[in-house]
Amino acid sequence: MRKIIFLIFIIFNIICFCNSAFASSDSAYNFERIAETNSDFTSLSSPTLNNRGDVLFTAGLRLRPSLVLNSQGKNTVIASLNDNPNFRNITSSSINDNGLVAFSAFGISAPQQHIVTTGINADFTFHVSSGDFPNGRAIPDLPFSSFNGVNINNSGEIAAKSTTGRGGFGFSNAIAKIDETGANIVAEAGNRSDFPFFGLGNSPRINDKGTIAFLAGVREGAASTGTTGIVFSDGVNFDTVIRSETSDFRRFTNFDINNNDVLTFSARLDGGGEALVLKENASLTFIANSNVTNFNTFSSLEVNDSSEVAFQAENDDGSSGIYAGNIDRLMKVISTNDILNGKSISSLSFLDGFNNQGDIAFQATFTDRTQGIFKASLLSAVPEPATWLMMVFGFAGIGMALKRRRRIIADI
Repeated sequence: MRKIIFLIFIIFNIICFCNSAFASSDSAYNFERIAETNSDFTSLSSPTLNNRGDVLFTAGLRLRPSLVLNSQGKNTVIASLNDNPNFRNITSSSINDNGLVAFSAFGISAPQQHIVTTGINADFTFHVSSGDFPNGRAIPDLPFSSFNGVNINNSGEIAAKSTTGRGGFGFSNAIAKIDETGANIVAEAGNRSDFPFFGLGNSPRINDKGTIAFLAGVREGAASTGTTGIVFSDGVNFDTVIRSETSDFRRFTNFDINNNDVLTFSARLDGGGEALVLKENASLTFIANSNVTNFNTFSSLEVNDSSEVAFQAENDDGSSGIYAGNIDRLMKVISTNDILNGKSISSLSFLDGFNNQGDIAFQATFTDRTQGIFKASLLSAVPEPATWLMMVFGFAGIGMALKRRRRIIADI
């Protein structure tokens, strides 16, 4: 009988240990402070994150915008309007896993704008500027006039939204791909009937396959209107992977792709409300739906190579939060009114801050009007102290039982 009781005790200890070691909590994140507003940084915004854990962000350095790269716990200013006379303003930026940073910036001679790459202890490389012509274009076409929505992949290829024009037909919007061959037009939108699109979104994405994804107004025949869609391009051919007229979606609002061409997007539904959806090949998976959850609207979507998503959502109660996970489980990372760094959060900003390790970079503004850049990392599954205590007693019991058994055998 005592042997049976002892065996039950041991099994109970093992079960309790496993449950504690591998169960996770909805708040199972560790928060690392990357930067905070102080006498040097007067403002903080636009954090992005790569798979090495480097965090790139914009900071007001002595009241002028600067790009700061946090790598291995150290902040390094890599582009500052205070020190570099070539730049007047930095508008958008992106970082790849090699630490190469791409950004768009206005020059001193406004309105000239550039797309530039740099890194820690690296020189500036100017790839294209407003006034340059795209590859294969010349007068009477119009040159590039502006850039925004810069995104860089691990091969150093850059996708950007630009404004240009062709053959006396005025300005048009374009998606440009910038690589070692120069700046190439991937897609154009305007009033010309031979343009496949009548409008383009501001933030194209490019993955390591070279797939460029963008939001577009897809022209129907010669009409200047049509349906909205999300388009994939290899730089030459187009594939409208989903469009509003052939789905239950009325309008697409945000999107992202991973290196496997898996797409995540948010969209307004025909029947009302908004949904967060994952598209893999022909399969559509609803991750969240405002009609059946406390979420109201979704923004700033990211998908990693494990098809996990991270996003910011406005909630029905008026709060805003950052969430991550998959269809099986979504976890809250942080939300307004939470206490972080000893202060209450009044607003959050999440952009391109989600990597393959599940880390999340975000900006927080506190009720005292200070700001911070933070990186959230999932905590390792570590047993609680009570579980460790139970295990100690359990193994002690095993030891005593074995010792007693040896004594009985010796007496015999």
